[in-house]
Amino acid sequence: MKKLTKAMALAVGPTHRSGLTIAEIANHAANYWKHQDEWRSEKKTKQQERTEAAIGSVGALPSDYPMTQVLTELTGDYDFKPLLHDLAAWHDELCRFRRKQSQLSQPTQRLTRGRSRFT
Repeated sequence: MKKLTKAMALAVGPTHRSGLTIAEIANHAANYWKHQDEWRSEKKTKQQERTEAAIGSVGALPSDYPMTQVLTELTGDYDFKPLLHDLAAWHDELCRFRRKQSQLSQPTQRLTRGRSRFT
């Protein structure tokens, strides 16, 4: 069975008008929140550049309050129902992917003269 990587998981589900998935935006926002203080003083890494580009693609950078901007972009006027719907759709798509992967890795069964045999 093919391992579901973080990149694969984030690449599925509902897409924002920026072209990124809602899951990617949420992940980049969390990454920005976690690392923003240390990033101010260091040379930019590839991860920082990707995160800032993603946050910028939804109009949250430059801003004094980028996480508020991301939240506003994902929820509208702080109505969380559409965001919850998008995250549930992402979850459902991941579950379908995992089921499909597990079915592909199961041995197929065929009948040979009255008895089953795995191939």
